Amino acid sequence: MKFIHLGAQYFTGGRGFVDNMSLEEDYKTLKPLDGEQADVPPGVDSKIYDGELFVDKLTSVYLSKTKHREDQPSHIMVHDTDLCVNTCYPKYRSPCTRFCPGDVYEIEVDDNSGERRLKLNPSNCLHCKTCDIKDPYENITWTCPEGGEGPGYTLL
Repeated sequence: MKFIHLGAQYFTGGRGFVDNMSLEEDYKTLKPLDGEQADVPPGVDSKIYDGELFVDKLTSVYLSKTKHREDQPSHIMVHDTDLCVNTCYPKYRSPCTRFCPGDVYEIEVDDNSGERRLKLNPSNCLHCKTCDIKDPYENITWTCPEGGEGPGYTLL
């Protein structure tokens, strides 16, 4: 019976006989912000962290034992940083700054000019590939870091 279901999944794109999962690409589910949400600054999180079950993003990077050489080339490629600041920020408020569990993406604002720019912290990456999947403009490409470095999940 399992082989029949496996064959059905092959022909139905993974759905099989009983799984009604959506085949829509994940980034297409993002909706533009309305007026109320547009005023919420990026990085604001309403969760309360207890330090044990719920931890902040940078503690999760520490607990994952992620190892990267500081001088290694970035394994995260943002193809057009202007798109992030000029198109994605006004429409979605840069969702990469919120969906990334390691705070890899930050929008910095210049104090003098008020201009925004995207800052990357690839050494915080947990290698979940959320950025590659959820980016609404498909502007981010995640690749494997050189040398096979990354998380050593033992505490999570």
